[in-house]
Amino acid sequence: MDVSIFDIVGPIMLGPSSSGTAGMVRIGAVGRALTCGEPKDVEIQFHPNNLTHYAGCRSHLGLAGGLMGYATNEPDFPNAFERAKERGMHFTISCFPKEESKDAMRVRLIINSDQNVKTSVCAVSVGGGNIVVESIDEVPVTLNNYTPYLYIWSDRDLTAELGEILGAEGLQSGAKDGIYLTWKTWNLEDPAVLQSLRAVDGVKRAELLEPFFEGGFSGKEPLFRDYSEILALCEQEKVTVADAMLRYEMNRSGLPAEKILKRMRENWECMKASVAAGSSGEARPMYGLDDGQNGKRMLKAIQQGKTLSGSVLGKAVAYGVGVMEYAVSMGCIVAAPTCGSSGILPGCLVSLQEAYGYSDEQIVQALMSCTSIGIIMAFDGVRFSGVAAGCQGEITVSAAMAAQAIACLGGGDAVQIGDAACLAVKGMLGLVCDPMQCIEIPCIKRNGTGIANAFSSADMVLSGIRSFISPDDASFALKDVQDHMPEYLRGGGCGVACTPAACRAYEQIRRMDEEYLAKNL
Repeated sequence: MDVSIFDIVGPIMLGPSSSGTAGMVRIGAVGRALTCGEPKDVEIQFHPNNLTHYAGCRSHLGLAGGLMGYATNEPDFPNAFERAKERGMHFTISCFPKEESKDAMRVRLIINSDQNVKTSVCAVSVGGGNIVVESIDEVPVTLNNYTPYLYIWSDRDLTAELGEILGAEGLQSGAKDGIYLTWKTWNLEDPAVLQSLRAVDGVKRAELLEPFFEGGFSGKEPLFRDYSEILALCEQEKVTVADAMLRYEMNRSGLPAEKILKRMRENWECMKASVAAGSSGEARPMYGLDDGQNGKRMLKAIQQGKTLSGSVLGKAVAYGVGVMEYAVSMGCIVAAPTCGSSGILPGCLVSLQEAYGYSDEQIVQALMSCTSIGIIMAFDGVRFSGVAAGCQGEITVSAAMAAQAIACLGGGDAVQIGDAACLAVKGMLGLVCDPMQCIEIPCIKRNGTGIANAFSSADMVLSGIRSFISPDDASFALKDVQDHMPEYLRGGGCGVACTPAACRAYEQIRRMDEEYLAKNL
């Protein structure tokens, strides 16, 4: 398993959903990479549970954009379907049998190219824009998103012959309905290798594909997988948690420190820009269930002295809500770890910078620190998608990260930074995912409550309060609750989503979706 700190803070993306939008862009990009020629006729198969919701997440735009080579933050993303059709692509949308998968964010692309070659890709968007590719041409695969792969299609089993050319180590293969697929991690230094592979009797295609995600991959064992190892490194080497996370990413990616820190600075600049955009009151959420004015409305109340929580916390909540209003208006934000929780970190950090004058470099160090809890959770199998694991996979995790960042800025040591995450997790454990068929309600305002949790957790540890359980135990607890949470409490149909107010809103949402799809499909 490979996890980057930029899987935890990142990617930079256009909303409204990291799993439903950014993840779909990346699945589309996989389809494009595997297509022999240009995509022409594309069948998109959604999970039945997602067939009525994909429009609200703009998932079809994400897939079309990825098939054209769009990045997750492509400004022209709202017009992706139109642009794809201008390029000659034709789309049909259907669903696959529910029994194929319990994951509502599973998608299959069946692509016919302009060279009359058919390719299929099945992948799951697992939260935060991250994906798992399950199969290529119905052949089950196990891939790392950060490494280049050499793929060979053949009409018979050529494992032995290909092993002689490429080496048997790391060579994987599978077959389905007469299609044989062999693949291996490969950095192509000699183009003649491809020519020799294509000359092998029975080989139909041989392609070298670049990594699906940018960020590098060294192939080394992770520097650590749990927080106790982070504490040990900090103690032995007399370094900060931010330093430890920088070493982790350098070891993981093989990239120099300067490049890693530059990317985190870019994330911070995007966060500040999203706060500015969200505070302007110009956001227009797609369904109008939120009027896009709540962030601005709260800032005005603070200025008029109408709030009681203080200006730092009040501004943080206002900024966080504003960022989420901007996100569901298809604005550009940083998933941290998801789009649905993207207001929490920038809300906290921008308000603290304004109040106490922290430099951008200090904020970047705080962002590096807060990836630590996300990394250990990822290794423990914690899921960051609300649909997959409840909003505890989004708001709770983001609040834990923000608590760590605040504790870092407050001068907390490695133990206190870890304890801040623990208190945040314990305070929001079991949070259900209950959106009203869109990301506007209750997701936007729930970011505000996550911010309050983060501040209280950080303030407690900075005052000397300790967490009885460790960060590793907190991660275990979160995974345990996720594993036992019924499907009913994940991804809608419960809580807020089944209230009379929600039922009254569904007709408006359904009508707007039908009008949108009639105009765009």
